[in-house]
Amino acid sequence: MLAGQITLSPVKADPFFGHCEIAAADLNKARVYLELGALAPETAARITVNGNSPGGFISKPARLEISQHLKPGANTFRIEPFAPESVSLVIAPDAQARMK
Repeated sequence: MLAGQITLSPVKADPFFGHCEIAAADLNKARVYLELGALAPETAARITVNGNSPGGFISKPARLEISQHLKPGANTFRIEPFAPESVSLVIAPDAQARMK
């Protein structure tokens, strides 16, 4: 028994809030991934896109498909509990469209 002792973590949450405009991509034919740079103190995140939760990850790669949660125009992002060093959207055209 700890008898009045408590353990407190020195780590505090530092979430990332961001936004982007999507105008050129055909969201019905492309796959869009959110890729994160270094996360500290651990590579783990919960992702929210436009108020919806496409999921998250624990460990590398720090990449998550978010295609179905995006819309043309303005999109908002929340990454928690820690802000990454960088955030990128990677748009991969539909594989079948490239083969035609």
